[in-house]
Amino acid sequence: MSTKIDSRVLLLDKFLPCLICTILFTPWIIAVINSNQLMYVNAWDEETYLTYQAGWGLLNRVGYTLDGVIIILFQELGLSGAETNLIFYLIVTPMTALTMAITISRLGISTKHPLALAFLILFSSTLFNQANPLISYADKYFEEIVFSGKEGYSSALRTPQPQLSLLIVSVALFFYSKYKQKWFLFAPIPFLYPFFGIVYLITVVTFLSVKFKVYNALKLKWLLIVIFTITFVVGLFLYLIDISGILNSFKIASPGHFDYSRAPRLPTLLILISPIIFFAYVINFKRPHSVTLDLIGAICICILCIANLQLISGYSIS
Repeated sequence: MSTKIDSRVLLLDKFLPCLICTILFTPWIIAVINSNQLMYVNAWDEETYLTYQAGWGLLNRVGYTLDGVIIILFQELGLSGAETNLIFYLIVTPMTALTMAITISRLGISTKHPLALAFLILFSSTLFNQANPLISYADKYFEEIVFSGKEGYSSALRTPQPQLSLLIVSVALFFYSKYKQKWFLFAPIPFLYPFFGIVYLITVVTFLSVKFKVYNALKLKWLLIVIFTITFVVGLFLYLIDISGILNSFKIASPGHFDYSRAPRLPTLLILISPIIFFAYVINFKRPHSVTLDLIGAICICILCIANLQLISGYSIS
């Protein structure tokens, strides 16, 4: 019996990630074989961000400085944008997955397949964005109500961001799992891609709220108070930096990316996972209180709040 279990673990935790990597790198192999010059991009704007000029342009932008330093360094070493992209594929993404798997094991999460779970977390965005043909089709009819990721690729593979942010966060989580020091969770925030950093900040604060004594009395209600408070603070901050003119240069450089609307949005991720969360609560209704379920429910509310920050800020950035 134990041999069979070990075989299944080996199949899922070793073969599956290898299969995923093979699928991911196949376009690269085809590009190398068929091109006299290496030309390949995963996202539609990588050929812009990975140029020498873009590297210098990113140096003075909040949340992009590290990107600019890396791009300029690689360009100075004679590496093209496509070669930089390939290096990120070969090194950054596997390192992120491996670090996440180690962290999952250290945190005591009940799973026999930490590496497979890490890959699932890393590439799960494709289930809820335009890379999923069902989401892409439904988005044509419910675009004004339902909010889905507009990218038609895995966000984890977009170079340099959020690929780099995912690695930074995975390393921070590893050190937190090892030393149990909360400051490790906040240390990466200044270096994160702004769109990624806001989501990460709200999630971390929600997670740490369980540690407060008041949680023992209010349970999920306390988490909701924390989520709504930090959402309001972040939304107000975004509103203030807009009216102060700080974003004017970004608006000029990226015309059409600002949508000034307070229309509410319902994220596809929440629509798809809500039934599962509801049944989990029903099944555990008469059982001892579960902190894990509270956190899952709180994260669902986080998703809803993050997708509707424009209700407070007055705008969203695509």
